Amino acid sequence: KPLTVIANGGLDANWLTEFGFPTVTLGAGQMNPHTVREQLHIPSFLTACQVGLTLATGKEKE
Repeated sequence: KPLTVIANGGLDANWLTEFGFPTVTLGAGQMNPHTVREQLHIPSFLTACQVGLTLATGKEKE
């Protein structure tokens, strides 16, 4: 089940939202971002990639 959170990171989405353009972003498996302990959880990253492809193409992986 996706986890829904509000975060104020350094995304272009912050600027778009500031100027009235609603945005949605996807997490991609980051752990401890922007720290010396930053890591990437590969299975979560691959899932996020598939979600992005599905949203962009309208086609689910067969």
